[in-house]
Amino acid sequence: MSRSPLISADDLSELLEAGGGIRLLDVRYRLDKPDGRADYEAGHIPGAVYVDMDTELATHGAPSDGRHPLPSRETLENAARRWGLHDGDAVVVYDDYRSVAAARAWWLLRGAGVVDVRVLDGGLSAWRAAGLPLETGEVEPVRGSILLDNPGGGLSIDEAAAWPRRGVLIDARAPERYRGEIEPYDPVAGHIPGAMNLPADAVLAGDSFASPATIRAAFESVGVTAGTAVAAYCGSGITAAHTALAGAASGIEVAVYPGSWSQWSNMPHRPVATGAQPVEPATSITVDHRFDASQKDVWRAWTDPEIMRLWWGSDPDGVVTSAALDVRPGGRFDISFRDSSGDLHTSSGEYLRVDEPTELEFTWSWLSETNTPSRVHIVLAGDGTGTRMRFVHRELRGASDHDYADGWRRTFAKLDRVLGG
Repeated sequence: MSRSPLISADDLSELLEAGGGIRLLDVRYRLDKPDGRADYEAGHIPGAVYVDMDTELATHGAPSDGRHPLPSRETLENAARRWGLHDGDAVVVYDDYRSVAAARAWWLLRGAGVVDVRVLDGGLSAWRAAGLPLETGEVEPVRGSILLDNPGGGLSIDEAAAWPRRGVLIDARAPERYRGEIEPYDPVAGHIPGAMNLPADAVLAGDSFASPATIRAAFESVGVTAGTAVAAYCGSGITAAHTALAGAASGIEVAVYPGSWSQWSNMPHRPVATGAQPVEPATSITVDHRFDASQKDVWRAWTDPEIMRLWWGSDPDGVVTSAALDVRPGGRFDISFRDSSGDLHTSSGEYLRVDEPTELEFTWSWLSETNTPSRVHIVLAGDGTGTRMRFVHRELRGASDHDYADGWRRTFAKLDRVLGG
């Protein structure tokens, strides 16, 4: 498995103390405060060099180029040399707002051939929370000699337009911007037809990234499965790189459309979609549920056949007549349930992923149907007083006309009662 593109504050501190020769880049940038130099000078990680988003990680052009067009190779290379970078250097990038700006630097440098570049997970807030030191003023390193490739790899506007026909195109903006209810920055409100909305919040836990399992579940909620071609855009191409970073942290490759909505909306001939556009209900459903029980107890409810007998099935008066679970990758399960009308329903499947007590994935189908099995992916996360569960049931296109979302919600209500009993 490849190394994570993220590094924790403690691990970074240990590397710096060991004299690992890490080059630190501080990318302070927000839409409401694009010049972060004053904040950087007031306090930054010792040795970090300030990086200017608008002049070093982007260029300026016509509105039809978008708000943050990619810099040329020469611009990025000159900036990287100012930062003191040499060929082969290990680089860590951070910012002070959820790693959004840092992700742009990570994505550009990786695309330009820098092999060892990571992002400080949690950014400056994680560093401060760990009680680690800051320094003030400006760091001016000796000029570097790095040679960069062309920072390409981004999608063109035509490639972005065609992407939904070959995979999943993610819109990483806030839901109200995606739906076209507001547009504070660009000339037209709405989204690229066929795009699915996955805001940055969906892959975060506070200022840090969520666990890989939670991120994979978030991607699955918009239709991403194994082998799906995934691309992302946002307002101006910055948050899209953050989505790509989340994907890389969870084993999902994500292409970036850097022109994003700021380019698309400045092209009058480009079509615009508005309103919510969720995954087709017959294809996938997502249920988020919270239990007032420990993560260990919720996991046991999914993996212990004696407990499962007490709650399986959406009919509150139904009874499980048999439950056989071989909970291991490649193992199978068979569960029979008799509803209040006396009809017998048997479901079966194969376990694909078993990561106790966090993640469970399995195929699932009714024994009475010969269609292709659907898939269920469950991610559990304790929150101190209970357990949050994200439940994704996908690949339902060929399954029965049963209302799966309603059925699972009623089933989880039964499990609530069992766990509370």
